[in-house]
Amino acid sequence: MTSGSRVHVQVVRLVSGDDRESGGSVVCSVCCSVSEPGCRPCGALRVLLYTVVVVIVVVVVIVVVLAVVVVVVVVVVVVVVVVVVVVVVVVVIWDILVVVVVVAALVAVVKVVIVVAAVAVVIVVRGVVILLVIILIQQ
Repeated sequence: MTSGSRVHVQVVRLVSGDDRESGGSVVCSVCCSVSEPGCRPCGALRVLLYTVVVVIVVVVVIVVVLAVVVVVVVVVVVVVVVVVVVVVVVVVIWDILVVVVVVAALVAVVKVVIVVAAVAVVIVVRGVVILLVIILIQQ
């Protein structure tokens, strides 16, 4: 670096042994100031800067795509969980309703059987009483 706002940038190219021996390792040497308009780095540095920018853009795109995929997966999981819960609740409620209906039907049948049995008992007891009365009267 030198005094002031001027910066010396020297980029060294990685070359094969033959080029290195021939002394062709320096790609370019530029002298730029941040305040100077139109100051451009040499080709190798430009390629390096473009590569860094492209890598950053690719990483940002990958992160955004992964974030979208994660959001979509979370939404799908939430929807599936809600559907499963609704189905389970409906099945449980349906099962409860079926049990209630079956129990109510059984209770109704039991009531009918009890009433029929009671009527039959009353008829049989009445018949027995009448027979006893008839037998007692005839004696």
